[in-house]
Order: sequence, then C-alpha cells, then structure tokens
Amino acid sequence: MAASLVAKWWAGVDKRGWKAFGLGMAALGLALLLALYSAAVAQMGETRLAAIMAALSLLIAGWVGVKIVPALAKRTALRWLSVEIRFRLTREGWVY
Repeated sequence: MAASLVAKWWAGVDKRGWKAFGLGMAALGLALLLALYSAAVAQMGETRLAAIMAALSLLIAGWVGVKIVPALAKRTALRWLSVEIRFRLTREGWVY
C-alpha cells in the first residue's frame, strides 16, 4: 500500500526541476563557503588568495543566477499571481 503511494507520488514529481533546484542550492552553498573562506584568509593577510576565492564565489553565484534560476522560473506556475489581496489603511496607519 505504502509502496504504491510512493510510486504514484514519484511519478508526478518534476525530476528535472528538483535536480536543477538541488544543483543550484549546492552551488550556492559552495559559493557561500568560498566567500567565508575568503573573509577568513583576508583576515590572515593573504589578500591574493582571498581575492581569488571571492572572485570564484561570485562566479559560481553568477552562474546560478544565469543558468539555474531561469530554468526554475520557466517551471513555476503563475497561478499565485492572480490572487487578489486588498489592503485598507487604518487610522493608525495614517498616523504612522
């Protein structure tokens, strides 16, 4: 019973989308680690190594922004944009 539910769920999963998401998160995690390492190395006085690590971190983050984010954006359902939210300004809001 449980195996059939898992199989049914797995059949409906967007595998390419989840793979792109996982790759993007892993790459951004690596970029974060490189940026932190760059800051630590800079405090020790190794400016050349710090600059290289910071540049590599920015390159990885830029790659994610150019390659992964558009691929994920194409898979996003835009139904949530049609939700109408109304705001009413209260007396307290006017005072603020």
